[in-house]
Amino acid sequence: MYVNNYYGTPKQPVFDAIEKGEDIILEIDVNGAALVREKMKDAISIFIMPPSYEELKRRLTGRGTDSIEVINQRLSAALSEIERANEYDYIVTNDIVDRAVDDILHIILANRLTLDRQKDFINEVLKKC
Repeated sequence: MYVNNYYGTPKQPVFDAIEKGEDIILEIDVNGAALVREKMKDAISIFIMPPSYEELKRRLTGRGTDSIEVINQRLSAALSEIERANEYDYIVTNDIVDRAVDDILHIILANRLTLDRQKDFINEVLKKC
């Protein structure tokens, strides 16, 4: 539950995509991310950080979709999550959207080149020698 709302990700489509070698992006809170890291040791975690508390408050208020009570709940939840940012592999600051997207893409592309992800390719090349 996040700010009095329930969210979830069906497991099977995630496992099916992983089986095909696809990259999966889950947009989940810190509790969900901790569960994923616990169950999937090779998962890469990225924490999306607001540029500042003031900017986060401005963005939430500027939407005009939530009551002050909900905004305050979201701000409180955000501060609690930021306190756990050190549990993640990467931190991306969402200050300029295009730059944040580029940062995330670079992380994904770099992860594809790690030794763990390349072992099958290495073995395949060696078999042909």
